[in-house]
Amino acid sequence: MRPKVGILYRYAKAFLLSLTPIQQKSFIKKFGLMLDTLKLTLTHPKYKELSLKKKNQILVLWASDLQLPKFESFVNLLIENNKQASLKDILYCTFELYCDFNKIKHVSVTSAKTLTRKQKSKIQTKFKASDHFTYHINPNIIGGSIIKVEHKIQDTSILTYLQEIQAHLLEVL
Repeated sequence: MRPKVGILYRYAKAFLLSLTPIQQKSFIKKFGLMLDTLKLTLTHPKYKELSLKKKNQILVLWASDLQLPKFESFVNLLIENNKQASLKDILYCTFELYCDFNKIKHVSVTSAKTLTRKQKSKIQTKFKASDHFTYHINPNIIGGSIIKVEHKIQDTSILTYLQEIQAHLLEVL
C-alpha cells in the first residue's frame, strides 16, 4: 500500500470528497470496469500513436461513457493540469482512500485465467471478513494466484516459484 501523501493522493482525496456518499458507492461499483477499460485503452497500439490532443479526447469520452458527471469533470481537470498520465494511479489512490475512510478491507486477486464462480466463492469464504474483492487476470503468472489483503501478499504463482528456483540455481552455480 502506498503512503497516503503526495500529489496523487491529494487529487484522489479532492475527487472523493467532492462526491456524495451515494456517488462514492456508484464510483466504487464501477471501479473494476473503469480500470479494465482504461488499461485496455492505454495499452492499445493505436492509442500510443495518437497525438496528445486525441488521447485527451479519448480519455474524456471514456470518462463520459461511465455516466459519472463529476468524474468526467475530474478527468478534464487532470488534463488541464497535465496529470492525465497519472490517471490510473490516481484511481487506485481513490479506491484505497475510499476503503480507508469506510473501514473496508479490500482483497485483490490476480490469476492467470478467469476464475470460475466456485473459485471466487472459495476465496470469498476464506476472506469472509473482507468487504470488497477485485479480480485481475495476468497470464504472465502462468498459474496459481497472487492474493493481496491490505499489506499482506500470498503469492502462489508459478512465475514466482520459477523465479525462486532460478535465483537458487544462480546462487549454487
